[in-house]
Amino acid sequence: MAMEKCEVAEEVLQVLASGEENSVCLLYGGWDGSNKCVILGSICLDPKQGVSGSTRFARETLPTGLEKVGVAVKAAKSCQDPASLKVIQDTLVVDEGDIVIIHGNADESVAFVYVNSDWKGIALNQKSYAAMTQRRYLVRLMGSLALACPCETESIMSAFQHLKSQVLSDASCFMFVRKRSIIRTKDNVIVKNSKVSVDSELKDYLEVEKDTEELDDIVGQQDEGHVQVLLQLSRDFEGEDRMRCCPVVYEHRDSGHGQPIQTSLMIDTLLLLPQGLEIESCVPLFRDSISSQLDAIETWLLRGVTEKWHNIGKYVPHHFQPLPLGGLPITIVYPADLSDVSLEKYRREIHHKLLLGNERPFLRRGCQMFLSNPAGLLFNPHEDLYTPSRFLSRLHGYLVPKLSIRCLLTALEPMAAETAAV
Repeated sequence: MAMEKCEVAEEVLQVLASGEENSVCLLYGGWDGSNKCVILGSICLDPKQGVSGSTRFARETLPTGLEKVGVAVKAAKSCQDPASLKVIQDTLVVDEGDIVIIHGNADESVAFVYVNSDWKGIALNQKSYAAMTQRRYLVRLMGSLALACPCETESIMSAFQHLKSQVLSDASCFMFVRKRSIIRTKDNVIVKNSKVSVDSELKDYLEVEKDTEELDDIVGQQDEGHVQVLLQLSRDFEGEDRMRCCPVVYEHRDSGHGQPIQTSLMIDTLLLLPQGLEIESCVPLFRDSISSQLDAIETWLLRGVTEKWHNIGKYVPHHFQPLPLGGLPITIVYPADLSDVSLEKYRREIHHKLLLGNERPFLRRGCQMFLSNPAGLLFNPHEDLYTPSRFLSRLHGYLVPKLSIRCLLTALEPMAAETAAV
C-alpha cells in the first residue's frame, strides 16, 4: 500500500501550539534540497466561522522540487467528529496514508490515518506522542573496497562471497566516535558504552595522537564520563606490522587465470538510527547494509559479463527517500557509465520489486538525496586521517528531525491493540 510520509518537526509543533483551541490548523509542507521542513501555509477551521485563510493547497501550487508530506491539525474535542474530518478531506487534497493529528496535548491527542478511503482513528498517549516527535540520526559510512578476480561468473561469485562473509563476520571493522579526534588501538579491541577510567583501562587499550592532558579533556567532555567509542581495527593482509586506523579493510587478490577484473567498489551506506541507540547496536546494521550493497554490485557485474558489456566500469550507490516507502532512506546501485535512458528498464524492475509503481521516477538519479554538504554535521572522526583509497575512511552523522508514517503506524499498533483489549 502506497503511503505518503508525514513529518512532525519542531517548527510544525510550534505552529500547532500557537493556534487557538477551537481551530483546526492544516499544515502543508515539503523538503527542499537540504532536508529542511518548509511550512507552506495553513487553513483554520472554526466550528462557528467555517473555513478561513487559504482554502486549498493542491500539488500544482507547490514550489518546484517540493512534495506534500502530510497534514497536522490542532483542534478542540468538538472538532474530532466525522463532519470535521470530511471538511478537512474536501478542503485539502488528502491521499492514501495521510495522517491528521488532532493536537490537544500529549494526553488528549488523536491521530487519524486515511486508509482505504476511510479515516482510522488511534488515541495517542505520552509514549506514542514522544515517538512521533523523536529525533533520528542519519548515519553515513562511505569509502571503497578493492576487488581483483578473473572475469568469469564463478570467480566473481566466489570473490563476492568472500567479501560478504568477512563483512558479516566478527572480524569486520568499524570506527564510530562522537568526538573529532583520532584514536587508535594497540590490538583488536572494542571499547563499548561503559564508564572507563582514564588512568587504567583507557590508557591500556588506546593510543591517542594527542597529549595526555588533551585526552583527559576529551574524556571529561563525555556525559558522566562515558566514552562512546566502538573501535576494532584489522591488520593488513600483507603483514601484521602494518596496522591501519580505518573502519574496514578488505581486499581480494587475483589468484586465478584469465582476464582479471581490477576495480574499486564504492561503498556508501546510509542508516536512519533513533537517538540514544547504543553504539554497539549499529554494527549489525552496517554489516547488513554493506552486504546488501555488495549483492547489488555483484548483480551488476554478473549482468555485465553475461550480456558482454564492453566496459565493466564503476558502480555508484545513490540514496533515495521515496515517499510511498514512508520517506525511509534506501540505497540503489547504478553503473556510472550508463545513461538514465539505458537504465530505464532496470529502474522499472527495481520499482516493481519495491511496489513503487512506474507513474513517477522515484529512483532516477536526478531524484537522489542531497547529502554533499548538509547542515547539522555531527561527527567525522576521519577528517584528518590519511588512509589508502581502498579503505572505508569516512563516517558522517546528521541529525534528522522527522517521522515516517510507517514508523508512526508501527509505534501505534501495539497501543491500539491494548485499547481494543480494554
